[in-house]
Amino acid sequence: MTSHRTDRRTVLALVGGSVTISAAGCTSQTGPDDPLAESGSDGDGSDTGGNGGSATEWPTVQYDAANTGAVDAGGGPRDSATLLGTHTVRDRIGAEPAIADGVAYVGSWDGTLYALSLADGSLEWSVDTGGGISTPPAVVDGTVFVGNGAGSLQAIDAASGERSWTVDLPAPARAGPAIADGTLYVGCGDDRLYARSPTDGSELWSFRTAGPVAGGPTVADDTVYVQSHDDYVYAIDIADRSERWKFRVENGGGPNAPTVVDGTVYVGDNNGRLYALEARSGDERWTATATGTVRTPAVVDDTVYTRGSLIRAFDAATGERRWQADVGRIGGSPTVADGVLYVGTWDAVVYALDIADGSTRWTRDAEYEISRSVAVADGALVYGDDYGNIAALTEK
Repeated sequence: MTSHRTDRRTVLALVGGSVTISAAGCTSQTGPDDPLAESGSDGDGSDTGGNGGSATEWPTVQYDAANTGAVDAGGGPRDSATLLGTHTVRDRIGAEPAIADGVAYVGSWDGTLYALSLADGSLEWSVDTGGGISTPPAVVDGTVFVGNGAGSLQAIDAASGERSWTVDLPAPARAGPAIADGTLYVGCGDDRLYARSPTDGSELWSFRTAGPVAGGPTVADDTVYVQSHDDYVYAIDIADRSERWKFRVENGGGPNAPTVVDGTVYVGDNNGRLYALEARSGDERWTATATGTVRTPAVVDDTVYTRGSLIRAFDAATGERRWQADVGRIGGSPTVADGVLYVGTWDAVVYALDIADGSTRWTRDAEYEISRSVAVADGALVYGDDYGNIAALTEK
């Protein structure tokens, strides 16, 4: 079968409406252009790709391979928000969106990856991956990489929706892929981190932990970092595939990926703790109380932003708390762009907070619960909810 490709001139516009999207399969092909990506590291065991960047795209969960979750310029609606439109699909949206070249890529539990134009809301294409999608896609050099619950990892042409290759993983992916320096990294339920070729999906090497790898992977300079359900954070040397160090967290696991900025690894646990670790040695620099289950933090300039039962901002050097905000039952990790922090909540509200003091800039009610992070680019904010709605907001 072929991918469902839709001419944007003939579909229903997204603005003000709701449509039900049907999915179709896609043939497997080989031979895409090699999608290589640079990690943006500065050579000292850190990655600064999310600080100083511009959110004309949001190509992967937490923006970049270092999981910074933040950019200095561009982003979503700053002072107010209005609904650009909504698409409704057959099952919940169980993963964060990615945005590249004016298109939002969103996976659903119905097994379909959807590509939606942010310009007019049209459906560019949809591809049935053959299994429910609960991990976010990553877009690199015109290719969308996505895993599904059936244990398949796929590369799909971002423009056409044609499948470039498909490989069967030994176990389903537990986290979205990260691509850096010509290598694709993915954590799986068989306790392993896999390094694969983005050209054809072939395995390059793997590293075994003692539990499913659901946190990460995070790539900075010559190291890949993951958090495993065995309650350890691992730093793995990319060159020789060896364990550089591991650090035990309290009640770790889950989608608590490390964030690496300026030589420091920031990572949370499920007991409300935020840790700052030295990237080279794994030595603890400080710990702070972040409340609740701490998802992947966002880091920009000298501040770490966390999502637990509260949004909290910490001094990146000392761990001193700067402010906190109560926005209800928070869904995914914070998304930060151009001085604004965005989160969706289980209470079906999208919040935009000022990163200087946590004050509310605007709120917008959603149709249903939002359990994942939002993505921002070119003035738009995209999220999926737990009843299969993909929504886009823009400035009023």
